[in-house]
Amino acid sequence: MKYFAELNSSSEVLRVLVFKDNITNSEIESTPHEENGTSWIEAFKDGTRGSFPGTGYTYDISRNVFVGPKNFNSWVWSTSVLDWESPQGAEPSNSILGDETPEYSQWWDEENLRWLRYRIADAKPRQNYVWEPDNNTWIGVEL
Repeated sequence: MKYFAELNSSSEVLRVLVFKDNITNSEIESTPHEENGTSWIEAFKDGTRGSFPGTGYTYDISRNVFVGPKNFNSWVWSTSVLDWESPQGAEPSNSILGDETPEYSQWWDEENLRWLRYRIADAKPRQNYVWEPDNNTWIGVEL
C-alpha cells in the first residue's frame, strides 16, 4: 500500500488516500482533487517524512516532513525526532505493567510547564509526581 496526502496551496493536508503499491505518478495526479491548486505527496508510516499526516497537518517543503498541530503553545520543534516536544524535551518514559497496560497516567501541565503523573493502581487519593528533568527522576508532590 502507498499513502498520499493531498495538499492545498498552503501545504495543508486536506486528506490522505491509500493506493495500491503499483500505482503510477500519472494515476495519482489524475485522482480527483478537492480544489484547484492542490498537489499530492507520498506519506510513509515509518517516519520517513516525520509524523504520518492527517487532516490539519502541514507539509514543510524545506524540511521534507509533515508537521502535526502543536500540542501546546510552549512546545518547540525537535529536528532530531521531527516532532513537537515539551520545553523539557521528550515525554518521560511511562513504565508498562505485564499486560501492556500503562502503569502511570501522565500528562503535560502547560500552566506550570512540567510533566505530571500518578500511578494508576494506587488507591485514591493518589500520590502525584512531577518530572525533574535535571535529575531524570519523578518527585512526589501535592497538587
